[in-house]
Amino acid sequence: MAEERIAVEFIVPETQRRDVLREIERNGGVVESSSELYVRGEGDPPLGADSRFDPLIVIACVVSAAYFLRQAAQAWHDFRVTGGTVIDFRDGKVRFYQLDSADRGTFVVMTDDAPPSIHRPNDGSDVMQQIARQLSQTALPPGDG
Repeated sequence: MAEERIAVEFIVPETQRRDVLREIERNGGVVESSSELYVRGEGDPPLGADSRFDPLIVIACVVSAAYFLRQAAQAWHDFRVTGGTVIDFRDGKVRFYQLDSADRGTFVVMTDDAPPSIHRPNDGSDVMQQIARQLSQTALPPGDG
């Protein structure tokens, strides 16, 4: 049985672009594009003031669900990150990005059918289970189903 793969958009500062591309490819992901500038959409939280000086880039790729969950778990447990993390499942997409304005370690999960859910470290919630459940409902990229 083949490993499940999902289409993801990682939104990262331009200065981190190369490192993220290498990490994705090293883990068997396929990068489709990595030069589109991120433009905040309606309902998206503001990401922080630093993005004016270091533009945010959208890296569109296909990765394994396991890799995506590892990235989410790493963000959830990494207290060196100064802000929070957003995983956005709206509009049939999966987007992953940092949210400077959130408290350290905070996770915001956004879906079409519910208000954003906010999770903080040690709040007793199983945010990884929620993310895995949302991933299982996400459509596979074309050609992978």
